Amino acid sequence: MSSAVTKLLYAKKCTGGGIYPTEAKVLAVRSKDWVLEHYQPLLGPCHNTKLHRLAAHVMDEFQLRGNLYDGDSGLNESLHKRVKLAYKMNNRKRAQFLEQLVLVEQAAHALCDDICDVEGDEPPPARPSDLRRLRKMGKRCTVAELIRRRDLPGLDVALGLSQGTTVLTSAGLFFGDPTTPRAGRTKETLRAAPEFHGSPWFDWLEYRTSDGRTHVGRAEVVLHNHAGTWQRVVVRRAESAAAEPGCVLSAYKCQRLRWSIPVDGMDVRLDVITAQDVLKVVVVEFDWEDLCSRHGPTKMPDALPKTAAEVRAARFFTNVFAPSV
Repeated sequence: MSSAVTKLLYAKKCTGGGIYPTEAKVLAVRSKDWVLEHYQPLLGPCHNTKLHRLAAHVMDEFQLRGNLYDGDSGLNESLHKRVKLAYKMNNRKRAQFLEQLVLVEQAAHALCDDICDVEGDEPPPARPSDLRRLRKMGKRCTVAELIRRRDLPGLDVALGLSQGTTVLTSAGLFFGDPTTPRAGRTKETLRAAPEFHGSPWFDWLEYRTSDGRTHVGRAEVVLHNHAGTWQRVVVRRAESAAAEPGCVLSAYKCQRLRWSIPVDGMDVRLDVITAQDVLKVVVVEFDWEDLCSRHGPTKMPDALPKTAAEVRAARFFTNVFAPSV
C-alpha cells in the first residue's frame, strides 16, 4: 500500500532532497483526502498505523525529515539480507553464542571501570534492607487525589475508606504461584502505571470477585500500606458486548467487550481485589473498526472526549492470538 500511495500522491517527492512548505501542505491535504474520500468509501472503516499516519501525520514527517524518502521500504528490505546472514552464522552454535555473551560482559565491565575512574570512587553497595525499603515504598497520596488524578469516581466507596485517607500507590504487583520454574508456574507481574518508561501501562486481567464470578477488566491502580501487610488492586470492570454480524474476530472466539456501567449510573463499576484473585493477564485491544466508523482514522483512543456517552460507546476485543500469562 505504501508503494502505491507513494507513486499516486507524492510522485517524485519521495526521491530525497528538500521540499517547500507550500508543497508540503498541499501533499498533506491530498494524503488526508485520499484516506477519507477514497480508501474509506471503497474498503470500509479501517484504522491502522499506516492509514492514521497518512491522514494525520504527513506534515509532521515533512517537518521532521524534509522528505518522504521513508515511503519507499526497499532500503529496509534490502538490509534484512545482512540480518539473515548474521543469524545463519550463529544459529544453533552454542559455543559461539556463549563466547559472545562473555565478550559482551567483559566489555560492560570495562565500560563501568572507565566510568568509575572518571567519576571517582565507586559508591558503597546498597544494603538488603535498603532494597526492601525501596521496593515497598511508593507514592503517597490521599483517596481524593487518586479520584481526581486517575479519574476514578466512587473509589472511596469501593475501598470503604474516606477521601482523606492516605495510601501508597505502586506501579504493579506480583501474582501467581511462587513455586520453582520446574513446576511450570512462576510469579507474574500485573502493571497499573500512568507512566512506565515514558508511556502509560495498564494491564487487562481476568479476575475473580468475592461472589465467585469471573470478570475481565483493566487494572487502574495498585494500593498498599507502609508495612506491606495490605495490598489491593482497583479494577475497572468490563462486560460482554453484542458482536457485529459477520465479524471475523468474533468468529475466532475473540470476546467483544464494553465498560460495565449500571443502567441508572454514569460511572464504570470498580472492583477491589487482592493478588490471589488475579487469574491471568489478558491482551485486549480497541475495536478499531467501531472507533473508525464513529471518529474516522485520524482519532486515536487517548484523544477521544472523556464524556459519559463516549465511555458507553467504547468497544474492545480480547486478542486470542496473543499469549496470556
